[in-house]
Formats: sequence, structure tokens, C-alpha cells
Amino acid sequence: MFIGHPEAGERSAVIYTLLGSCRRHGINPFDYLKDLFTRLPAAKITQIKEFKPAAWFKGKTERVLALDT
Repeated sequence: MFIGHPEAGERSAVIYTLLGSCRRHGINPFDYLKDLFTRLPAAKITQIKEFKPAAWFKGKTERVLALDT
């Protein structure tokens, strides 16, 4: 209602949902968004599911475990 543009409300809802999902999965939103904005431009459309917070966290955990071995 007070966003300023009719489409801005929907866009804001998407961002808030994404950040809420990060919180639910125990992800630092800054780390997630930094990685997302770094890797997303070169990603293929088939890789989009990898960027959901839950899948991103799982992939990050697997990458860290792989580095430890």
C-alpha cells in the first residue's frame, strides 16, 4: 500500500520471503546474497534450483566438507 509502485509490493514480498527462508535455514543473508549475485549471472536456467536457500546451504555444506577431506 505504501511501497510507491503497484509492482513494488510483489517484488518486496519476494525479497522478504527469500530472506525469511534464509533465517529459517540458519543462513547469513549477506553471505547468501553475495554468493547469489556473484554466481547467478553466469548460471544456466537449469541451475536455478541450486540457488534456493535450502539447496544453497546444502551445497555450501557439501563444499566445505569436501575441502576438509
